[in-house]
Amino acid sequence: MPQPESLQFLDRLPINSQIQAAIQHALAEWTNQIDTSDQLLLPGILVVRPRRTYMSALLLIRGLRHQDVPSQIDQALTFLRDGQRNQAICWATAPLRPRTLGAYLLARGFEANWDSHWMLYDLHMADLTLPAPTGLIIHQAATLPDDDLSHVPYYEPTEAARIIAAGKQPPRTLWQLFGQLDQRIIAQSVLQLTYGKHGIASIRNVGVAPAMRRRGYGRALTIAALRIAKDAGCRYALLSATDEGALLYKQLGFQSLERVPTWLLRPDVLAQTPLPSAQIALAQAAGLGQIAQLDILAKAHPELIDTQLPTTLTPLRIATIMGQRRSVERLAAHGATLDIISAWNVGLRKEAVRSLAAQPALANYRLGRWALTPLHIAIQENDLELARLILSANPDLSIRDSGFDSTPLGWSLHFQRDAITALIRAHQPNDPL
Repeated sequence: MPQPESLQFLDRLPINSQIQAAIQHALAEWTNQIDTSDQLLLPGILVVRPRRTYMSALLLIRGLRHQDVPSQIDQALTFLRDGQRNQAICWATAPLRPRTLGAYLLARGFEANWDSHWMLYDLHMADLTLPAPTGLIIHQAATLPDDDLSHVPYYEPTEAARIIAAGKQPPRTLWQLFGQLDQRIIAQSVLQLTYGKHGIASIRNVGVAPAMRRRGYGRALTIAALRIAKDAGCRYALLSATDEGALLYKQLGFQSLERVPTWLLRPDVLAQTPLPSAQIALAQAAGLGQIAQLDILAKAHPELIDTQLPTTLTPLRIATIMGQRRSVERLAAHGATLDIISAWNVGLRKEAVRSLAAQPALANYRLGRWALTPLHIAIQENDLELARLILSANPDLSIRDSGFDSTPLGWSLHFQRDAITALIRAHQPNDPL
């Protein structure tokens, strides 16, 4: 007997627009499947606002027209402020010029987040016969474990409890899977199903305890979820992979689709009143590279040139993130602080050398929420030439970042930047960690 249309899945080889619709459908349904939400549908944007504080709000963008971006995002933020002020994540499955979209978002308090690497799996072509590693027991959770699972990545007890409870309601859409070794849970994965013309399986929260990685446990939990999806009649499975995970998923047969940016709006920023329109306009012009508009706004509002948004970003930093070299040059000409990292990253390397020679204190100029020094950032980016330039200005090597409370040397040792570590130790042999 054929299934009702509402319980069917996306079938046949999907075209790109169908995959994008399936991604958006799965993201939107996730909140409703484990809890409840209020939703606002705008042209090109679906806003999902959870009613519980532990869930992330979502801005799901697909087919948004360039000329509609500012007004639609402003409406979306107003809607979010009227509910639980959770963190919000913006996913753009098919944005029009996604970097342009980023300028509008950054100017309104979002931060650049991870790039989402979507991958697709055809269950009809699958070989899911690989056995689990010896000793690993995989089970579908019917109750929440009593164990402390803080060692298992992506595990959150409240969310897991809701997944397990929702999984008991027909038609079933959620499975919480655990991998157990020697009577101890060491890994997890979650399977989500959506139904209808864009119905698809989504593999989520695949996490293995750090001490147990690279032994096949993550692969086994992924295969277990795929088997359930195939038995349910699903044709395709999706997941968003990390760079490390993508290698594993390719070996399993997942096909890489695309990388798309995501953006994060933190609760403390959302809770603040909307930013002054002039501040938004200046930051937006900087990020878009609208030089004429930038000049007008900089002259009319000189007090905003170096003013930080709640994210700690200045207009010049937004221009840097968006790769707008001309905006960086114009803002510096208007009096904005041209920090070493910004100048270096947009290709103004001679200016960086001159600025540092004239103002050695720029070697200690701190950036971002973690208050990183230029040397911290050079280490993060593994840029030996930049590290050498910064060290030439005799920076304060005892400065610690506010995230990990570590000096540049501590960062260099953690990231195993051997060449930069040697430079730091040669510059100051007794540098404290």
